[in-house]
Amino acid sequence: MATPHDRLFKDTFSELESARSQLAAVLPEAIASHLDWSTLALQSAEHHGHDGGALFSDLLYTAQLAGRQAGIYLLFEHQSTVDAQMPWRLLRYMVRIWERLAPKAGELLPVIVPVVLHHGPHGWTCSKQLRSLIDMPPGLEEALAPFIPDFTFVLDDLARLNDGALRERKLTELARMALLLLQLVRGSEDPVAILQGWTETLTAVLRGDDGRENIGRAGGYLLATTDVEAGHLRAFFATLGPGAEEAFMTGADRLRAEGRAEGQAAGRAAGQAEGQAALLLRLLGRRFGPIPTDAQVRVQQADTATLEQWVDRVLTAATLAEVLDGVG
Repeated sequence: MATPHDRLFKDTFSELESARSQLAAVLPEAIASHLDWSTLALQSAEHHGHDGGALFSDLLYTAQLAGRQAGIYLLFEHQSTVDAQMPWRLLRYMVRIWERLAPKAGELLPVIVPVVLHHGPHGWTCSKQLRSLIDMPPGLEEALAPFIPDFTFVLDDLARLNDGALRERKLTELARMALLLLQLVRGSEDPVAILQGWTETLTAVLRGDDGRENIGRAGGYLLATTDVEAGHLRAFFATLGPGAEEAFMTGADRLRAEGRAEGQAAGRAAGQAEGQAALLLRLLGRRFGPIPTDAQVRVQQADTATLEQWVDRVLTAATLAEVLDGVG
């Protein structure tokens, strides 16, 4: 289920001008200077594997690089917590992207540059190298290195981005507002005190394209992620100019509606999964006899996509392990 942070990130950086400004600011200059930013295009972030399963990254773009038609893929991920497995997650996305392109014999794969926007409160503390996740015996690192895949990712760690640096970064005002909300405001005891120093940015967003919608989204995000009273926020937004207070109220109404819809969807999904789990356990019992307790727990805790995959295996699998683990 999408979090308020996910929604703010995707809504903001699905807008290409804001994506261009953010990516141009964080990519190494040697890469950014050779990109044709006018060709930046949003791509599907759903990646299917040969097994039929799907992975969903956050945002994915393509652009021409150094005049080459093959171009470059920019994989843009949002992370609110430190994840030591991030290089592995990114590698899985990258492989799925290459698989989706299905290159013919002799064709070269396009470059994929992963970018991670992190807005945890204490900064990124894990390695950005894939190699750090691979267990290599001490003293054999150099000998094994040619056989070990490795890469790093571009990290934009908002915990290291202070007020002055955010003001100086060449961004659209919408992108600047999103970074402000993600890092400088999130979790603050008095977000309005912070926002009062950024009225110029917020007013510019209000006056821009889809301004009221974007201000409403900001209001909904603040209500969802801070403890500030709605009336206090409403009064602040009213100072930004005509339409801002109404936009804030619209964002608040949307947040309440989304909360109700998500609650209903969660209830339906839970009921569907429970029914699928019961059906699968009956099928497994008829096929393989009494089911061990640990296997029953796995089935009862699985999501609907996993349960569907296991149901498909029941008729052809020779053992219980082949159903649940895909091994014979």
